[in-house]
Order: sequence, then structure tokens, then C-alpha cells
Amino acid sequence: MNVKDAVGIYSPKVKAVLESFLNEKTKLYDDQSFGITIEIIEFIKTYILAEVRQSRPTLFLIGYIASNNDVTENTIATSIFTTFFTKYLAIHDDIIDKDTIKNGVPTIHIQGKKFNGSEKMGNDLAILAGDFLWSWAIDSVLNSDVPLERRWNALEAINKTNELTNVGQIMDLDFVMKKFEDINDKDVWLMYTNKAAIYCYVLPLTVGAILGGLPTKIVVKLEEYAKLVGAASQLRDDVEGVFSEEKITGKSNIVDLQMGVKSLLIVKSFELATNDQKDLLRKYVGKDDLTQEEADKVRQIIVSVGAKDYCEKVIIQKGDESLTILREIKDNINSESYEYLEDLVKFRLRLN
Repeated sequence: MNVKDAVGIYSPKVKAVLESFLNEKTKLYDDQSFGITIEIIEFIKTYILAEVRQSRPTLFLIGYIASNNDVTENTIATSIFTTFFTKYLAIHDDIIDKDTIKNGVPTIHIQGKKFNGSEKMGNDLAILAGDFLWSWAIDSVLNSDVPLERRWNALEAINKTNELTNVGQIMDLDFVMKKFEDINDKDVWLMYTNKAAIYCYVLPLTVGAILGGLPTKIVVKLEEYAKLVGAASQLRDDVEGVFSEEKITGKSNIVDLQMGVKSLLIVKSFELATNDQKDLLRKYVGKDDLTQEEADKVRQIIVSVGAKDYCEKVIIQKGDESLTILREIKDNINSESYEYLEDLVKFRLRLN
């Protein structure tokens, strides 16, 4: 089963469960005594259901069926923890990144400004909305019908992921304050792993495998695989975030440069640049009012010094490494899971 087919099969089922869950929460708080809670839940509903492809719940299900389990209604209900967890992090990240639109709808902190036009109110309500999602993620796992020990192990993995993701986010913010010369490839790769790979890839896949009863030594291999795919996927996003059009990526191709995001693309550019080019990078990367014309100058430097080509080679290398790990456990997971995970590398990293 390839990625598109699996997501196509499972996404409608996941979205139906998500919508039902959120409707139940709306009914629960449909009372004036809860203030504007119901409206916040409606914000969350709009934000979550705008995402058509439910890729992370699908990855969870791929991990679950790796040990030849059947997907049941309860398994689908458990899979939505991945949506709640990742959106909880995304809502907080939207505030940090000052994102206003996600998947074609306003971010929660923008929706929250409707009450009094206050940026603070929007941010405050978004933080609380994210905290709702954290609680619902935990509930979804607790209500799984697998043995208690597996649920406990899954919750431990979720808790650790939350901590490491916070570390990755802090590293990302710390990078903005650091000088280019104080950051190296290893630093960036660690940030990629903690900030994106662990919660977007490792968590869904391994928690699915844990709840499905896959042996620990195989789960560890899946974790190694997912870290590589996830980090390389973040690098792919960074490259596309600077060089692709907004209609393709869903976000402005100037935001990362304005925010001063020191991706591998930028760090490697500075390493390879001439002194004059370094001065231009210092001038433009992190400039709040950066224009497209100035951004084009940064792009020209990235290409001319070979940083874009370098990043493309890293993506290919990490993809190959992840496939090597996957082949090592081919006989230990079912064929559908293997086919999906093999295709995920090619699909997500844009490899032929």
C-alpha cells in the first residue's frame, strides 16, 4: 500500500471520528456558564478539519498493523491522538512564528482576536486551545482497548516526545539569536530531529507499533528510520519554503527568511559564502520587512555557493540511510506497512 492510497483510505474515517469527537465536546460545553469555551472549540474544529490529508493518523495505523493487527473502530479512535498532539504543538508554534493562515483557514491566535481585537487575547486563547488538545490526545490513548502495559508505554513515549520537541523549538529560537558562524551542520540536524522528526514521524509510527504489540527491538529500528525521514523531510520543507511558491507550500516563501530561521540551507550558505555574500546574508536574513527583491538576492547566494545542491544531496543520503534500516526489518513487519514506509521516503523527500 503506497502513501496516497493509504491516506486516501484512512483520512475519511479519521476525519469522521475527529468531527464526531469535536461535536461531542461542543455539546458538553454548550452552556453560557462555560463562557466562550464553545467558541474556542469551534475555532479548533475549523483549524483541525481544514487539513484534508490525515497523514499522521495514517502513519500511526501503519505502525499498528505492522504486527498483523486489524484496524478497528477503536484503533481509528485512538489514531486521532496524533492529530490532537501535533495540532497542540502547531497552535503554539503558530504564535511563535506569527503565522496567520494554515491550510487555508486563520490560525487560532488570529481567530481568537475576534473578541476584543487584542493580540494578547488571541495568543492567550490559542495557548489554552492547544492545552485542550494535549488533554484530548492523552484521553484518546487511555481509551484504547489494548493491554494496559502497552498504553502506559505509549504514554511514556508521548510525554518524552513533548519534552524533546520543546527542546527542538528552543534550539530553533536560540539559533535566531546566534551568529551564523556559531552554528554547524550537526546542530541544525539535531534541531531538525527534535523539532519535527520526533513528533511528526517517530511518535505516530512508534506509538502505533507499541500499541500494536510489535517487539521493542523492531520499534527501535522504526524509530531510527523515522528520525532520518523526519529530519530530511524538515530539510525538504526548508528548501521548498524558500524556493517554492505559496500556492504549493501553503505558506509565504519569504517568512522563514524574515524570521531569521537558520536552516541547513542558510547555515551552509554562510559557510560557503564570500565575505561580501556573508554581509548580505547578515543584512537580509532576519529582516522583518524583507522584500521579495531582497529575498531573491538571498536565493541567488544560496544557489551560487552550492548550498542548495548540498542540501539536495543530504536529503538523498538520509533517504538512502532510512531505506537501508527499513530493509533490515522487512521480514519483521507486514508487507502493507513495509510498502507504505518505503514509499513514504520517496514521497516525502521528493525522490524518484
